[in-house]
Amino acid sequence: MRVYLAAGPDGVRALRETGTLEAPGYVVTAAMRAADPKADVDDLEYEAALLAEEALREAGEPVLVVAADVPDAFEPQGDSSRIEPGPVPASAVVSFHVAEHGAPADEELLWYDATEIDDVLRYLDEGAEQ
Repeated sequence: MRVYLAAGPDGVRALRETGTLEAPGYVVTAAMRAADPKADVDDLEYEAALLAEEALREAGEPVLVVAADVPDAFEPQGDSSRIEPGPVPASAVVSFHVAEHGAPADEELLWYDATEIDDVLRYLDEGAEQ
């Protein structure tokens, strides 16, 4: 199952250093599917990614969402789309989604492939210098 982890910069730095990431994740739920039965999987996953983005913004963290594939055993209970998948290995990471420096909250996130973790960290460091 695809999970969108509210990792933030510290989470991605830890992923680079340790090879694992621990952060709350957001997934598509049965309730989300039922609320919009005509939505395709991409639309529903986008909604889950927005929940991770929102969690970071509410915490005052820079937006850096990590998409990863985890076992279906982490299916959330009830209507909540939040899960705690525990340590997610770097090998499960699919992509990084980063808020552009200075962009308003409603802008699309920048997309990086999982192999571009060094580019993501470099981009974050550039933003810290500004």
